[in-house]
Amino acid sequence: MMDKCPGLLKRCVKLDTYTLRARLMPAFLVLLPIGLALAAWFPGQFHGWKPVVAAAAYCGLLLWLAELGRDQGKLKEPALFALWGGKPTTRMLRHRHSALDPVTLARYHAVMGKFIGKPFPNREDEEFDERAADDLYESGVKMLLEKTRDQEQFGLLFKENVSYGFRRNLWGMKSAAVAICCGSLIASVIPLYLAATDQQPLPLLPYFMGIAVVVLLVWWLLRVTPKWVRLPANAYAQRLLASCDSLDSLK
Repeated sequence: MMDKCPGLLKRCVKLDTYTLRARLMPAFLVLLPIGLALAAWFPGQFHGWKPVVAAAAYCGLLLWLAELGRDQGKLKEPALFALWGGKPTTRMLRHRHSALDPVTLARYHAVMGKFIGKPFPNREDEEFDERAADDLYESGVKMLLEKTRDQEQFGLLFKENVSYGFRRNLWGMKSAAVAICCGSLIASVIPLYLAATDQQPLPLLPYFMGIAVVVLLVWWLLRVTPKWVRLPANAYAQRLLASCDSLDSLK
């Protein structure tokens, strides 16, 4: 049933691909432990996800979740950039930090400089005024963002953006997710405690739901980290800067 959910969500509220994958899915992952805890308490009330998803769509919950995921990711994004030493695109455009080879970096600088009407700084100019150089780099990136909005023409760039947005928004909601997992774990084992207290046979479903919540909690704690977010962030930055070659041929 879960494999049908993305298509159902799109039909209910006409979500675009980015909103569905990068904003809505992270919010669903955050709230998933609550559903597992409810299933442990009321096993006979859940006959599939389709009615739940349809009801949520009609009451507008999906759109709210999408905005929640986006807002939390954006709020935490500056902290990620500070931890990484700057935005990935800005770092790649710096002479002192770039992972690009000097020839490629010079080519990207030249193309972006032509589009914004200002030459990009050389290594000496950058060292003399790092702030001014970063301002110019960020201006060039803003130009690229505006010129690469066509999802069909820049399909690979869009996919990298979706991947980065998904992980960034998960990181933004990590604290809430961990708290929800802990609360859901407690709620999932209460039926076991009550059954043991009443000397009743222990139900199996709360066991499985509790294990699922533990797995989710471990995943949130160990997997959703700044390092995990940085991988698609760097891939997106590289793909965005690589669009300079396409744009230069169109000019």
